[in-house]
Amino acid sequence: MDNATFRTLLRAYEETRANNQRLVQQRRQQVYRELPALAELDRTIASLASDQGRAMLNGQPVDLAGLDRRILELSEKKSHILEQNGYPADYLDPVYQCPKCRDTGYIGNEKCSCLRQKIVDKVYEQSNIKTKLETENFSNFRLDYYSDQPAGDRPSPREYMTRVVADCREYAAGFSARKDNILFYGSPGVGKTFLTNCIAKELLDQGFMVIYLTSFQFFDILSEYVFRRDAGRDSEMSFRYILNCDLLIIDDLGTEVVNSFVSSQLFQCLNQRLLSGKATIISSNLSLSRLKDTYSERVYSRIIENYRIYNIYGDDIRVMKGLGGL
Repeated sequence: MDNATFRTLLRAYEETRANNQRLVQQRRQQVYRELPALAELDRTIASLASDQGRAMLNGQPVDLAGLDRRILELSEKKSHILEQNGYPADYLDPVYQCPKCRDTGYIGNEKCSCLRQKIVDKVYEQSNIKTKLETENFSNFRLDYYSDQPAGDRPSPREYMTRVVADCREYAAGFSARKDNILFYGSPGVGKTFLTNCIAKELLDQGFMVIYLTSFQFFDILSEYVFRRDAGRDSEMSFRYILNCDLLIIDDLGTEVVNSFVSSQLFQCLNQRLLSGKATIISSNLSLSRLKDTYSERVYSRIIENYRIYNIYGDDIRVMKGLGGL
């Protein structure tokens, strides 16, 4: 993300704070007119706090516990008066879209999760992925693309996909409590990427940080970070986001050129995310045996031991659409 775009995000935080401050001020003026006793209580609380501060600066003894109790009593009295007159108890409290950072974007020197998410959202917007998620989501998932005829000793593709979609919905709904990993593998065109996008849409809507990368993009970022240490903060930031985002999606694993670097970096990334409790979803056209042969025993064992694995099968939906089958 360029500096101008980043500054635009920070200006949006400033506008949010200013708007919320005006809202609280308007509420206070309205309530003071209707309930003058509240204005008097606020003046008393402000006076106590001011007296406490002056005494401490002058080195005078201060009964901090007693003052805190008195301020708490007055604050509770304010809340009681508000509720008696039909207002929420916190009606005059500061208003924040993000209570964690108080709409500054930062907690100390670290970016708040809300700012990190805005950065990811902006990158998605610039790459048009947001537009894609408007169509590729659970609401638009069509089971009629899958045959209802049994597939040998396996359930019909439609019956199987009905279960898979239900699992994916459950996964997205319960993500905050259980951040599992998923591998979708199978032939091209059977809906693997569509499923990852369905999950991504649900989690983005819930405020989680989701990063979607094709395997080419994923390994390009790792390569730039490892081999071009002079690439600057953008390269390091991209690398850190890959390791620390709530959900990393690697799409079409196996379509990149595989070498020892690729295999090693894939293991390091997957292993680091497992150790830190971060979720990863992988889609691939490779079978499990080819995944093992293409990468390494270490990569294969991490996936087998720690991922939900779905073998997606059925007709090539892209071909069916091209032929006007549905």
